[in-house]
Amino acid sequence: MHFLDCVYISTNMYAGTGKTTVARKMGQVFFDMGLLGSPQVIECSASDLVGQYVGQTGPKTKKLLEKALGRVLFVDEAYRLGEGPFAQEAVDELVGLITQTTFKNKLIIILAGYERDMNALMKVNTGLSSRFPDQVVFTNMDAAACLEVVRKLLVKSNVHLSGLDDPVSNLFQRMEGLVTYLSDLPDWGNARDMTTLAKSLVSRAFLTGVTSTSNGSIELDEKEALGVLKEMVDDRDRRAGIPAKQKPPSYPPTQTQTRQPSPPPPTSTSTATKVDNPAAKPQKTAKPEVKEPKAGGGGDGRDPGVDDATWNAMQAAIKQQSEVEKKKKQELLALEQREASLRRDEEMAKKTKEELHRKLQEEKDAQRINTLKNEREQARLKEIRAAAARAQAEAELQARREAQRKAQEEERRMQAKLKQMGVCSAGFRWINMGSYYRCGGGSHSIPISQLQ
Repeated sequence: MHFLDCVYISTNMYAGTGKTTVARKMGQVFFDMGLLGSPQVIECSASDLVGQYVGQTGPKTKKLLEKALGRVLFVDEAYRLGEGPFAQEAVDELVGLITQTTFKNKLIIILAGYERDMNALMKVNTGLSSRFPDQVVFTNMDAAACLEVVRKLLVKSNVHLSGLDDPVSNLFQRMEGLVTYLSDLPDWGNARDMTTLAKSLVSRAFLTGVTSTSNGSIELDEKEALGVLKEMVDDRDRRAGIPAKQKPPSYPPTQTQTRQPSPPPPTSTSTATKVDNPAAKPQKTAKPEVKEPKAGGGGDGRDPGVDDATWNAMQAAIKQQSEVEKKKKQELLALEQREASLRRDEEMAKKTKEELHRKLQEEKDAQRINTLKNEREQARLKEIRAAAARAQAEAELQARREAQRKAQEEERRMQAKLKQMGVCSAGFRWINMGSYYRCGGGSHSIPISQLQ
């Protein structure tokens, strides 16, 4: 068996969980299924397979495969197999070896790397893709899941950031917008980046925070937290080499400028203000800004002139979306648990059938042979039923995951288009109100029909 594992770093993986951990769990799963002789994972990199001179690659590759017999061979950053003067030799050698009887169906091979790079690797040898037919792609975490990682890491460090556990809070929405912006950059690292952010927040808390008298935790100020995240965004912009772009005239708003609220559709726009020194810090268009409430805007984060009815409708929509997402996650978890349970039932029935078959071969008593045959037949039927139920559950689970992935991609596309239009100069994340989107400050709205 051979598996291709194309891994983003990593959206659905939790902080502290990486590709190696996934490989180890897979090794244990295949061992429990009786397909491997050991749950051990042999870890290596592409350099462990590729030689430095002609004739060295073959023996190195073969030696690693021999070491991994009956185990999992995990090749990290495998796309590097397609790079360098001896890359073709390494790939050709790998393709040739895994078809030999010595290795065929006697180990699990996992190639791990970024999807785009792995797709390029599959083109190095026409036979490579067919020998690695199974692909597991980890999609990016959404901003809410990223902030949950940060929250839990802060709790572990005894740091409290008020509003981080409330999706409708002003702080959460601002951080969510900045994290969404980060996730669009090419070097996005999901939970790894959130771990880095959490460490920076903890450091800032120890420098500027105040110890709470109630529980002894360190209270981190909202402005300090937003400042840390903003610094991270600016740093990633510089690393990505994002060219300077002319921002909309209303970006960023001045402290004295007030924007006129607009009714629901059609689209509203804000009053233009001056951009101070636009060449000083190159940024992407419509990049989220850390914005303080303006005079007359209210302390809850709403824009000036936004009435209570509009604001309350926005908060209700945010709450409803949060509850829907929570329900979806619970349903997906229930499906995963059901599929895993049915898979265990299938494996147990298969093992029982095989054990009864073994006993039947050794049994001499005629009456006992008949009994064992009946029991084996019952176990076989049970295995068939379990396999059918498991296949149905797996298909349902995959369909649900695919639907969730498409919905997330569509929402990211909508948010990206809204950001690109530059209607909301403050860079708030947009809220889906049903037939239209409204910016997080409440002043701007765009019909969904206008985005499709």
